[in-house]
Amino acid sequence: MFFPRVSRKKLRTILYATAAFIIISTITIGIFAKNNWLPNTDSMTGKKTGWFGSELPKNASSSWNPLAPPLPTATPQLSKTSQRVTDAAGKRGQLGFGCYGGGCKW
Repeated sequence: MFFPRVSRKKLRTILYATAAFIIISTITIGIFAKNNWLPNTDSMTGKKTGWFGSELPKNASSSWNPLAPPLPTATPQLSKTSQRVTDAAGKRGQLGFGCYGGGCKW
């Protein structure tokens, strides 16, 4: 692969510019986080906030990409996870929940 020769002065300039960009970006993100300006969801209450602390409805999407297409609406599906089964040892449990250790109350 061919890389053009660059003088030390130019490399130093590029290095300083990159370091300055990283430092300024880190400080900016820190300021946004300190003031609760970043989108987040409170894990205790489920309250969602958008950019700059604006409140969002609880049913708002968790995707923060404005270019992403909307999610499809939920459709009910038939599932066998609630059916009780008996394993080879004769213990009763439920599919998909791992209740075979005696921890499930019937």
